[in-house]
Amino acid sequence: MTLEIVCQVVDNYGDIAVVWRLAQALVEDLSTGHHGEWQVRILVDDLTAFRALNPSGNTGAVQVVPSLDAAALRYVPLPEVIIEAFGAPTPVERLEAFFISGAAGSAQAKGLRALLLVHLEYLTAEAWSESYHLLPSPLGKPGVERVFFVPGFRERTGGLVFTNASGVTNPQGLSPDLSRGDEDLLITLFSYEHDFENLWTDLGNHLRGTDLKARVQVFEGRQREGALASWERVNASRPDLAPGLKRIALQLVPFVDQDTYTALVNQADFNVVRGEESWVTAVLSGKPFLWHAYLQEENHQLVKVNAFLEVFEPRFTAEGSWGAEVFARLAQEFRAFNKRPEATPLRNSATDPPAEHYAAFFEHHAVLSGVLGNWALELRKSHKLSRRLLDFLNGFQV
Repeated sequence: MTLEIVCQVVDNYGDIAVVWRLAQALVEDLSTGHHGEWQVRILVDDLTAFRALNPSGNTGAVQVVPSLDAAALRYVPLPEVIIEAFGAPTPVERLEAFFISGAAGSAQAKGLRALLLVHLEYLTAEAWSESYHLLPSPLGKPGVERVFFVPGFRERTGGLVFTNASGVTNPQGLSPDLSRGDEDLLITLFSYEHDFENLWTDLGNHLRGTDLKARVQVFEGRQREGALASWERVNASRPDLAPGLKRIALQLVPFVDQDTYTALVNQADFNVVRGEESWVTAVLSGKPFLWHAYLQEENHQLVKVNAFLEVFEPRFTAEGSWGAEVFARLAQEFRAFNKRPEATPLRNSATDPPAEHYAAFFEHHAVLSGVLGNWALELRKSHKLSRRLLDFLNGFQV
């Protein structure tokens, strides 16, 4: 039987990055022999974006098919399960054929209760995720059922998209210039547009008067302009910080494939991340991080940030009063990093004055690493979305 994931590349590489990771995770879990026999296929509308994430072209056991070639798609066998990732529409002609196949009883012939259409939601930590997960959504099509599958951090959700292999710090082929060197503090920057003046000042203050060295890897992307402009500004305007700033090495990292990015996050001491895929990567690295949520109208991204902090908080309060104090500082910076001026248009900015600070991440690095490391181990053990999806599909068989 075949499980087909439909992907529409909307926001740069975010959607296809999650879909490609999910496909690999499914193959990884299926290889254990405990989840039935499924073939995994991706239907994607932008192969260029996919090739950027996977430049080797090796897709292993995953079949990747362009979804915009309607004529060629007619020769690709219909699946038993379609996963529409983040609202990506299945090509109309293919979906109609899927419905006709369901009405003809093709699912029962394969031992399934019905053909299945899965709507895969975006990741969220909000409380509604638990009641919405696995909620049926009748289509009125005989022989076809639809269900919502909600990724999340809470226990009764679909879990997180990751592979076991994504926990490896250095994949084969990581270049020496990107690998960890003799620096004491390694930081990565991958966010939306932002002014990082406070990062440079706080890091300069942290290093001033010490023998410590830091390296900051600034990835190609939307954050680079603000990072470089603020770096130059702080160096020019804060001579008092010169002893600390000269201990910082700034490294511009070109666009890298998904495995390389994951390895760089895993080896770093502190990561600034954005969106969904890099957010999960940072959480599972077990290292301190700061998350830039996707900007929404009326600062609704703060609802998502606060929901994540609500799930996050018990990990710290379990450590006692000092844990609660560290969390309070961390939560303050998460909210400050994600709040945008309400009077401005809906945009991120590389020039708006920053409100967040970074000293807490440096001062409490050991505490944060301990709490986050333990949480990452728990999530990897019990919160894998691909495993939960395959378990659900096993229960869907007759």
